[in-house]
Amino acid sequence: MFLKGDGYRVNMAVLPALFILSRVVYYLLGIRFDAESIEWGYQLLDPYYLRTDLLRSIWYMHMQPPLYNLLIGLVLKFFPGHVAFVLHLIFTSCGFLIVWLMSDSMKMLGVTPKWKWGILCYFIFAPTAVLYEHMLFYTYFTVFFLTAAFWGLIQFTHKGKTPGLMVFYSMVSALVLTMSLFHLVFLLVLIFIPIVLFKTNRKIILRAAVFPFIFCFLWYLKNFLLFGSFSASAFLGMNMARVAYPFGTAIGDAGIFQPVKNYGTLITPDNRYPDVPVLHENYKKNGYVSFNHLGYLQVSKKFQEECIHVITHEPSRYFHEVRNAFEIYFYPSSVYEFLGPNFIKIPDLVYACSLLKDRKHALMLSLGYVMVFCSLCYLTLKAYSGKEKWFINKKSVVVIWMFVLVIAYIMCTGNFLERGENHRFRFSSTPLALMLLAWVATCFAQRKEKENH
Repeated sequence: MFLKGDGYRVNMAVLPALFILSRVVYYLLGIRFDAESIEWGYQLLDPYYLRTDLLRSIWYMHMQPPLYNLLIGLVLKFFPGHVAFVLHLIFTSCGFLIVWLMSDSMKMLGVTPKWKWGILCYFIFAPTAVLYEHMLFYTYFTVFFLTAAFWGLIQFTHKGKTPGLMVFYSMVSALVLTMSLFHLVFLLVLIFIPIVLFKTNRKIILRAAVFPFIFCFLWYLKNFLLFGSFSASAFLGMNMARVAYPFGTAIGDAGIFQPVKNYGTLITPDNRYPDVPVLHENYKKNGYVSFNHLGYLQVSKKFQEECIHVITHEPSRYFHEVRNAFEIYFYPSSVYEFLGPNFIKIPDLVYACSLLKDRKHALMLSLGYVMVFCSLCYLTLKAYSGKEKWFINKKSVVVIWMFVLVIAYIMCTGNFLERGENHRFRFSSTPLALMLLAWVATCFAQRKEKENH
């Protein structure tokens, strides 16, 4: 808790009522779950093989971490006639769990009821979360995993509950196996930092982290042994090309994310694993490009080599694109092309809930982030200086700084390695950013109240 004492209890009737009300309102506005990307999404394997050859196809997948495809495959396999309904139910359940976890986390951190309910109402009713909740993509799962992970960490730091630490590392490992932005190094850092900070609990931390880490490590090792890439995704090179495009090169002229046949003699035939169809099909059964073809391993590697050359020999061009990526990062997350089918039903509401449009929104939001960060630095100094009593729980300070670490990781990793969907990356950390804002605001509000008395 931020302050000593627990000022309120979560009203378990109000939260679900607000959530249901918001979803009913958006349903009346025409928002529907969009599962069309099951056919064309390049992050997904051929739906045919997800239905008929699920485990082997997942095992030999090199383009993406496995969990998202595994979930879609299980739904396709066991609910063939109700795929959209089941996925909508899963996404909606994640949505409610996110707000419940945010509520309980803020309660444990000592956020005042006014700020807690203000933040919750904003997240529940603002269109951004609703739009992502109704789009079939792994972004909403990353939001859930991050929120659940830090709920578990706060359970451990503030209530001493060891199962909370197990939740934390399980959810972080799920992130690593869902989105390639969260590398194995990310998990290692989140193991190392608590070990340093909580010296008396080192054995507990290691026991909670060991199996999630081993599982992720073995998946990386599997990819190294099968494909020569120690990662959860072999697409790093093509993603880097978005921010450091190798113009004037053979691979650059061919373009990124093109059908593998377009690269012609730039790649050599790869006949490994001939009995695994998802590694050798140029197109899915429905006609869309299959990006799990073995040829993309060479394509991505060539792009990576050329992108590194651009970064080292044309740093000004690279950093210009990085600057653009940071600008996009602070654009409204709800203004995202793949949200289109639902976005076009409520565009006025989307822009009304944004600060401003595009660049002006980016400037205002980035300034807000800086102000909150500076306020947190000030509060941290007050908490540890001992010169003035702010009654700040140092455990909360530690957790809040881990919020900052994760937000900074997503910001820097995404913006230095890719340009285009950076505002979607930011949405993954939105609950953390909102809880950080609520905690900082509570600190100053409580201090002002004490001064007035």
